[in-house]
Amino acid sequence: MRRESVRTQVSCCAAREYGYRDFSDAETEVVRCRTLARLIAKICDTADDRFWETLSAALRSPQAQGLESLLDVGALPSILRITAIRHSRL
Repeated sequence: MRRESVRTQVSCCAAREYGYRDFSDAETEVVRCRTLARLIAKICDTADDRFWETLSAALRSPQAQGLESLLDVGALPSILRITAIRHSRL
């Protein structure tokens, strides 16, 4: 009985010292990270949409058509979509 107690104490001490966590907490952390990533992606998409709407509103028709052609991504799955303008940033 005493031996188990020492093992538990050493484990708890190591966990505190090195920041170890129980594996049961890992799933919760993953869910939180995914939720945060989705929120950030949604905010970025909203900002991109607002930027393009503001930019296209300031352009004349031929310029706006040229801008729209940069945004054409065809029928690719959403995971593979990358616009010409984003591709040029890479």
